[in-house]
Amino acid sequence: MNMLTNYENAIKNLPLGRILTKKELLTETFLLERSGQVEIYYAPHNAYQNPNAKIVIVGICPGWTQTEIAFRTARQGLAENWPQEEILKACKKEARFAGTMRTNLIHMLDEIGLQDILALESCAQLFTCVDGLLHTTSLLPYPVFVRGKNYTGYNPSMRQPLLKKYLDAFFTAELNVYREPVLLIPLGKVVEEEAQRIIGELGRTNITCLRGLPHPSGANARRLPQMRENGADLAGQVRRFGQKACPGQVHA
Repeated sequence: MNMLTNYENAIKNLPLGRILTKKELLTETFLLERSGQVEIYYAPHNAYQNPNAKIVIVGICPGWTQTEIAFRTARQGLAENWPQEEILKACKKEARFAGTMRTNLIHMLDEIGLQDILALESCAQLFTCVDGLLHTTSLLPYPVFVRGKNYTGYNPSMRQPLLKKYLDAFFTAELNVYREPVLLIPLGKVVEEEAQRIIGELGRTNITCLRGLPHPSGANARRLPQMRENGADLAGQVRRFGQKACPGQVHA
């Protein structure tokens, strides 16, 4: 869903070289649709897809932090006349999971042995020197706010008509790109349930959805107990994916 061309002039009118505010971005200019207290805004975050990825990490939707970084990155790219594909790729790379969430996620993926399957020292390398193996995305392509706050996947349900429209159109198209074995890593129960539903409806046997991984948010107090409970099963799922994906070829 690349709509950057439609918003280039509006993005060029944003301030350059500083953090942007909600007052500047959550405006009628960037509003895509509204249904009751649910608002969906454009952001240049999920337009780039890595078709060669072997690992696909999926969240619910871009949050405010990702939204702001993506817009700021696009503003810089337009000011410096980067090619559009380079802008979109930079928006994705700069705005994807960072800070404590990334640290926790890497630790959990290393704990269940994903780095061994990919012949890496650590899954931290997925975000740096071997990021060609990684694609990060979300069920919903654009930032969603409910009463001005980040949408969490609940209240309303992901099955709310407006949300489901974006979910089914965007995420189905994302998954249909992949033909080789892919490990899909959902962040949270809602993402896991919806990803499994769509994978099943598409009949995509090449896509393995990791089941039972705790959400890596630092606010998830159950993360460590859940890892102790589910760690062995998660490691088994990763090993079975490795057998399907042929680890030598994955690393190549």
